[in-house]
Amino acid sequence: MTPSAPPRLLRPRALKPGDLVVIAALSGPLPAAYEPNVGRTVAVFERMGFRVRRAPLLEAGRRRWWSAAAPAEIAGELNGLLRDPEVRAIVASDGGRTVFG
Repeated sequence: MTPSAPPRLLRPRALKPGDLVVIAALSGPLPAAYEPNVGRTVAVFERMGFRVRRAPLLEAGRRRWWSAAAPAEIAGELNGLLRDPEVRAIVASDGGRTVFG
């Protein structure tokens, strides 16, 4: 068997001022006590020159058992963000286990 060449790595371009960064609840819910942390994160990204948007599932107090929403809702939101040509970066607010579902 002949070894094949390793696949070429795909690398996104570096973020630049004006790019859209979305903060999303890809797993765990956003406890109301952590809402100020999201506000500070938004402020930091904005000071860096980025536009910032909160994904719809990133809402304080929203929960479905241990996660922010049903797996299908989370998958729908993530896939929508990945397909949105305006979105240059997605930042998870918490966790990560549910998104694998």
